[in-house]
Amino acid sequence: MITDEPPRLNGRGVSVDDIEVQLLLEGLVQHTGYDFRSYDPSVIKRRVERALSAEGLRTISELQGQALHDDACLARVLKALARRQISMFGEPALFRDVRTTIVPLLRTYPFLRIWNAGCSTGEDAYALAIILEEAGIYARCRIYATGANRDLIDGARAGSYDPESMAEWQQNYAASGGTGALSDYVSIDGGAARIDPQLRRNIVFAHHNIVSDVSFNEFHLIFCPGLLIQFNMELQSRVHGVLYASLIRLGFLAVGKDESIAASPYAQAYRRVDTDSTIYRRAG
Repeated sequence: MITDEPPRLNGRGVSVDDIEVQLLLEGLVQHTGYDFRSYDPSVIKRRVERALSAEGLRTISELQGQALHDDACLARVLKALARRQISMFGEPALFRDVRTTIVPLLRTYPFLRIWNAGCSTGEDAYALAIILEEAGIYARCRIYATGANRDLIDGARAGSYDPESMAEWQQNYAASGGTGALSDYVSIDGGAARIDPQLRRNIVFAHHNIVSDVSFNEFHLIFCPGLLIQFNMELQSRVHGVLYASLIRLGFLAVGKDESIAASPYAQAYRRVDTDSTIYRRAG
């Protein structure tokens, strides 16, 4: 079990927990094809801990055995390892930059294609839809929200969330520059916070594994905060290739506050839109 206690080491000075995590990931890729071996180790450890807690198990070895012999458990573990913990308008400064800097430039296009890569539970896609609706250009937009885990995609498409999230969402929305009320787009119904179906009309939720799949379209904006930081540097470089190939000339790439494209092999092909922003524009 992963704890805050000093790591258990084997005779070679290697953490037993690390060995068990690697065995779990190896078992999953052999059994299902889902490959988390190149994810950042600290990210995977946190997600394995959540899966352990949810399953009520003590050790990673027990989790591996349960997942490989119980299809329902396997589905839950894969979902837990793929899921990023996000909140609607969760990086208010980034959404404010999209609202004030990027949207005025996007207005010049007759039709807009936007990719929310690695959408996880879908909150970012709906937040983008709200900004575009308030800017009066959502009718000529298509947002493609994609992820590798089909269960997460199905949940995002349903647009049903924990109602206790609403207070935080409203604060984030206001901090992002929203001037209305989030309740205009999200209602409490049947014990859930439900996205207005009209807001979902131009969002396509689809399965796409950015780690292994290739570019599938050209986009005016790719919005993916929190995606790159999940991966080790080698995998980040590969993903950067997909992102670069998926942008139109002068298209925009929005990453998270803890992310940078400085180490990307394509770093010289982008220009930061503002010194304080984590949005970049493809130069050519």
